[in-house]
Amino acid sequence: MASVLANDTLGGARATSADVTLSLKSLTPNTARITLNLATGAVSVAKGTAIGTYALLYGICETANPTGCDSATATVTVRPNRRRE
Repeated sequence: MASVLANDTLGGARATSADVTLSLKSLTPNTARITLNLATGAVSVAKGTAIGTYALLYGICETANPTGCDSATATVTVRPNRRRE
């Protein structure tokens, strides 16, 4: 599980779940099989998700200044699962 916060900064430092709040704005194409954990920023892809590229648009706001917000897009690429033998 990767976190969208890995690429976000606040005041020049990496943003953390203690510093910001997240919101999910959209997922294109839409599927319930890809989720964003709003507490941690972790992106999860459920088994059986269709192969393809998804655009996850999320909002990020400063905890100390809730009007200090921005939007960003995380790209999620689902590839075929390769079996190890």
